[in-house]
Amino acid sequence: MSRRPFGEGTGTPPLDTTDKSALGPFYVSSSTSRPGGQRHRSSSPGILGKIGLGQPSLNISLVEDVFFLHPEPDGRPSDDEFVRGNVRLWLPKPRTLKHLTVRLIGCYDIGWNDSTPYESGVCLERTVSLLSDGEELQLEKGEHTFEFIIIVPASTACYERCQYGRVRHVITAKAKGIGPMGGDILSNEKPVFLIVNPGLDDVSRPPPPMHLKFEGNLEEIGPYLMSLQSEFSMVGGLLLFRLNLLFPPMDIFIYSIKVKIMQAFHLQSPVDKDHATDPAPHAQTVFILDSAHPPNYGKVSDDGRSGRSGTQTPRIGPLKALRKDEMWKVHHLARITNDNHLRPSTQEGTVTPISVNHSIHCEITYRPMTEEESAPFDPAQAGKKGKEKEKEPERRKIVMAKPLDLFSCCCFLDSLTLPVYSLLDPNPMPLDAELQLPCVCGMSMKRLIEKHANHLMLDDDSDATIEYIAQPKPGSNPMSPASPTTPTDQLSQLALGDLTDEPQPLTPTEDERGRPMSRRRQALCDDGLAGAVAECVGQRERVEGRK
Repeated sequence: MSRRPFGEGTGTPPLDTTDKSALGPFYVSSSTSRPGGQRHRSSSPGILGKIGLGQPSLNISLVEDVFFLHPEPDGRPSDDEFVRGNVRLWLPKPRTLKHLTVRLIGCYDIGWNDSTPYESGVCLERTVSLLSDGEELQLEKGEHTFEFIIIVPASTACYERCQYGRVRHVITAKAKGIGPMGGDILSNEKPVFLIVNPGLDDVSRPPPPMHLKFEGNLEEIGPYLMSLQSEFSMVGGLLLFRLNLLFPPMDIFIYSIKVKIMQAFHLQSPVDKDHATDPAPHAQTVFILDSAHPPNYGKVSDDGRSGRSGTQTPRIGPLKALRKDEMWKVHHLARITNDNHLRPSTQEGTVTPISVNHSIHCEITYRPMTEEESAPFDPAQAGKKGKEKEKEPERRKIVMAKPLDLFSCCCFLDSLTLPVYSLLDPNPMPLDAELQLPCVCGMSMKRLIEKHANHLMLDDDSDATIEYIAQPKPGSNPMSPASPTTPTDQLSQLALGDLTDEPQPLTPTEDERGRPMSRRRQALCDDGLAGAVAECVGQRERVEGRK
């Protein structure tokens, strides 16, 4: 590490984009395309500096502000991360520099779920001195740049924010004895984001894929095969659900299918090793499939209706009326909840005051058909009311669960690799986005499918496909893909107990499923307005005809 300044004088003049000769070569800022902290005042002298009244200033710039750690279990060697950057010191007049340090500090806050008061402290502290003991540097007037490197252990607690606290890291620089009245000067805090990425064979690879299977044989449902698949198991990513029911031994109603992620926290005080709590875990629903929210069969759009279902209606009709020895195959593409609700799982080898673990649960609500429901449909018995509605047998539920490793939403390929140099940022972000990290949570469904859906479908399932459906234009009549198993048959109507001579479909029509509620209202308003205009035109023609 060099301790001598390698730049003096005034800063680099601003680039004039009107002068094409200045484009080769052009200067690239030391910060990445990721949004950093608040913009600070430049270290250039300014008006006061030119007349000798300016004060020394100290600023930090980082080569990167997001760093990916690769922790290993105890006893295994790990690759530590390096934080590289520059310290820019501007002096209004010649000074003697005796002390210059850079400090990386990790702070934590824990909101205990018991009667313990709020706890705050330091979980990481690394300081490097850019001058040796007793060394003095005679610096001229102007700007001086120093390079620094700080080693971050792979087991460091990473960036975290949740309802039980937060973990954050900042880096600052300090120069002693060169401020006003011989005081010290400090730089502004520069945020640093530490993210865990387990990777594969290379540290620049995304997290490993996920492919969970549930298979078995139940007495009333028969043999089943359920799978959950994700190319990159990360927060805000894609999740493909598939269910195959192979020849049930009896007639059954499938009412709903629900997939949820259970999230549990563990709080450990770094100060008091005996103080630890485990708050009650909470469930985050990924999707619910029922007659009001049928499966999308891999055809999704950005409106959120296809990839993520709403709340479940308590006593809704069946999703599927499945006959004995009938095979049923369904697949649904959903999106995992964003990082405001789900936090990445804590990896083995990470020492942190706030750790998280997950498990994924699949629930199927069903019931066997009664003899009357299994019998052939009789329109004469369809209109019965009253007490017969209350004779529906109790619904049953089966729950299957497996542990889940959920990785950070920042561990996508564009964030792990070096972007191609360009004059303009191909992915601009707001300048005031202080805490907006680049992640898949901000991706559109179309881009997410292009990036993460290439290897979701298995080769042995040629009927299952994934397709992005663009948003319909206003005033159009979109038609969403018809589900091959939409429960609009009479048997599904009979399970509701209110079947009439003219049964109505339980699921919305194709026109309603393809058009959001707000657009349907707008279409009705447009139709009413068009009718009113036509009536006015007709009245005017009749009046003119009389004249």
